Amino acid sequence: MDKHYIFDYIQTRDGHNIGWIYPSNQNEIVDPCNELYYDIDNMRLDAEQIIKDGHTFTNHFFDEEEIEEWEKERDRCEECDGDGFIMSPTYDDPFYEEPCPNCNDESDFEYERSQDK
Repeated sequence: MDKHYIFDYIQTRDGHNIGWIYPSNQNEIVDPCNELYYDIDNMRLDAEQIIKDGHTFTNHFFDEEEIEEWEKERDRCEECDGDGFIMSPTYDDPFYEEPCPNCNDESDFEYERSQDK
């Protein structure tokens, strides 16, 4: 069973935010050295890896656009790298493309097009 993580923060008395990633079955800080993030970039890397590993999560910290980007990268087709097309092995022309057999829809292609690729 996959773990469910919470991306959260704790605000200090002086107004600074400290990041906190913890499993949903844990409601208190057990090990501050491993759970609290003073460097938000490190928290971002760990949260991104949790999402790309396919774990479920509840987000109270990151922008939704950032989360959506990580989910799209996680779900991108490996065969065509999200382009929606692969090179055809049956033609001599190396630029002949055919639809990717692993993509069931054009969501990866639409994502690449939205990124101006």
